[in-house]
Amino acid sequence: MKQEINPQETNRAQAFELWMKSPMPMVTLTKTFDVTRLYKVSRRKGLKFNAILCWCIGKAASQMEEFYLLPEHGKLFKYDRLAINVIVNNKMGGINSCDIPYTDDFEQFSTEYLTLTQSASMSCKSTFEADSMVIGTSAMIATKLDGIINQYTDQFCNPMVMWGKYRKGWFKVTLPISFQFHHVQMDGGHAAKFLDELQTVINSIKLHKIMCTSIVVNKKKTIVGWNLDITDFEYRIRPTDDGVFIEINDATEGWIPLFGANRRGDFVGMPTCWPHNERSNPAGGDTNVIMLNIDLLMMKKTLQQVCDFVQDNRVCSVPELTFMSSLSDSNGNVLHIVPGLGFKYYEKPDYKIMTNFPPFVPNPLQHPWMGLDRYRKAESLLGIATDDFDVDDCFQVLNEVSQTVCPTVISMVFDVTDKAVYWCHNRDYGQIETKRF
Repeated sequence: MKQEINPQETNRAQAFELWMKSPMPMVTLTKTFDVTRLYKVSRRKGLKFNAILCWCIGKAASQMEEFYLLPEHGKLFKYDRLAINVIVNNKMGGINSCDIPYTDDFEQFSTEYLTLTQSASMSCKSTFEADSMVIGTSAMIATKLDGIINQYTDQFCNPMVMWGKYRKGWFKVTLPISFQFHHVQMDGGHAAKFLDELQTVINSIKLHKIMCTSIVVNKKKTIVGWNLDITDFEYRIRPTDDGVFIEINDATEGWIPLFGANRRGDFVGMPTCWPHNERSNPAGGDTNVIMLNIDLLMMKKTLQQVCDFVQDNRVCSVPELTFMSSLSDSNGNVLHIVPGLGFKYYEKPDYKIMTNFPPFVPNPLQHPWMGLDRYRKAESLLGIATDDFDVDDCFQVLNEVSQTVCPTVISMVFDVTDKAVYWCHNRDYGQIETKRF
């Protein structure tokens, strides 16, 4: 919301008197940033460098109250939200402007960034967030630039962040970034603090991602396959007499068994849903889907008991991240749970696939990480699978849908009929390990 306020009732009263009528009220600071972390995240996860940088700009700005004020046409306005403006080259050879609403949820911001910029490029139409304080950006990535100064005029009062092409050195990647601001909105000290905060955000960015493929096939045998594709998690495989557990090292809880197979014949997979569904966030009295998964994996509940539970109780995930469940039992029955969206039970299907979107929801929201390509590839292979589909065949499917950007670190196959689990690390299908129950 945009609201006019009395400058004299703010800490910018003196600045308003001094600079509101200045013909050149803009100030520019330039700082060279270490963007090595941002560059690595971009490359490893297949994300746009500029999209991540724009989110970092919004994150840093959202922590400073000065960014929620803006002088305009002799008045001072207060806002309750921010947006990041991006200039887009359109298909006609011109440019358009996109205001992307800022949110702390990077996945949501990234989705809107891609959707809005692609739409502007194809439609040649701009989009604006009139009720947001907009931070302008300008990226001239074809050229290495030491600094950029925009027009100094009282006709454009919004803050502006500008950069050129990053510079790759032996040990780090750097990028000079220029920040232009209206002197009524903030002082030089505030601007310098923002640049320092931006570097802090860039250094600390860590985008957890679990992008997986789960398949259950019921032919002469029941065969279950699973690719674990993760980044920024410490993991290990722990074979025991009760099961083969893929454990994740949590900073608070330590090693937690989240995926794998048990001796009873149950299998647990837990991919993330992209985009994140707000309805999966915890509320009072909810049961976390992670605990249901662990209960099945550790044989505290049966698949039927889990299914009965989700029919009568609300299931949640963790804040701002939607974990789904891909579960099966010794009879080849399958249960898919998507917190906030529902569940689907399949009684011994011919085959079922789950990647990173809810397959039972019509027209799910599109997202670059949803794994629709992997889903279709697996479906094309399983649709022609013969009755003698076995462990080797399952590994071939997992190989076809494996990933390198968000890398496949574990491929696991569970021969439920013969009660044997097979797995390999980092797509090394020539080095298969085995555990029999």
